Amino acid sequence: MSNFKRIELRFNDNGKLIDSSGRELHQDEMPHFIYGEIVVICATFYHVTNNNGVYELTPRSLADGGSYACFAGSDFSGENLLFLGDSAGNQVNCTGDWPGNTTASLSSGQLSFRVNTYTANFLAALNNHPSAAAYLVITVIPPGNSDCSVLAMCSVPILNRPASQSGPVADVTVEYYTANQVLSLLAAGFAVQFAPTQTSADIAETRRLNDRYYRFRHTANANSLWSPWIELFDGKSAYDLWLAAGNTGSEADFLNSLKAVSGSSAADVNITIAELPANKKFQITAAAANLSGPTAVQLFDNSGRLYWGNCITMSWQSQTLTVDFTDAANCSGVWTLRFAGGSAPTA
Repeated sequence: MSNFKRIELRFNDNGKLIDSSGRELHQDEMPHFIYGEIVVICATFYHVTNNNGVYELTPRSLADGGSYACFAGSDFSGENLLFLGDSAGNQVNCTGDWPGNTTASLSSGQLSFRVNTYTANFLAALNNHPSAAAYLVITVIPPGNSDCSVLAMCSVPILNRPASQSGPVADVTVEYYTANQVLSLLAAGFAVQFAPTQTSADIAETRRLNDRYYRFRHTANANSLWSPWIELFDGKSAYDLWLAAGNTGSEADFLNSLKAVSGSSAADVNITIAELPANKKFQITAAAANLSGPTAVQLFDNSGRLYWGNCITMSWQSQTLTVDFTDAANCSGVWTLRFAGGSAPTA
């Protein structure tokens, strides 16, 4: 039974990384690989068909007896591979590595690879390119052949461990992690603390209203040092704004306050990408959305997933919400706006 962290990946017929609905992933949704850990890559290959905008995924059977390999590199040089999981090292389809402590099935299009990122080449790539993007490649030599075929390839960000960092922290840039990136960091064993000031003794493991700084460390090593204090971006959560408006209570109280009374809730608003104007901007007034004024809003993509990227912007101005798709590539289908909190919906 494998106790290593698993990274589940899905690939279509073109070897492109996709989500569970069949949509090809954007660069900011790619999985991260962190220096100094052993992980199990769990890859499933699918035939993907598009039926009137709805993707259908069918597992693609893989050849039994083929020689499969998974590796990552930053320059496609055989001497500088960041990691390698191959049949010679008995790292392919190990017993218990597949989710549920089962074993990958070639007939179901499944491959698992154990990889070790604790390599000199991985660290060298980080030192030469602090925000390097490596290329993850999965190959096969079919039975009875000597030529190699590439099954899948995608670019993936690579990160250093906090315990391995040295020197002052570089200037913070405005960059936000997606939900999957945050979950991958938590799964990697990071601890986070918050405090009002860099010299404060008032430290907590969850963020509070007056906290302006945070720090983190890797928990795999009991001797890991905390990173220097890092300033949080100057912004307030919906819960912060609720407290600032004179309300009192816990976050649970805040969430309960968002539950609208039956018959008075604002309806979801659909955005058909193909029907957007030439400027790629969608606009709707608060009144048209059945709201008494600007409120918190969430955007869901055409597969029903909450959008976490920064290519699409949303802003209220003069009671009008503008959703700007100008910088978003490969958007299609019908997206959904959902309103919650901020102000009560109209009756």
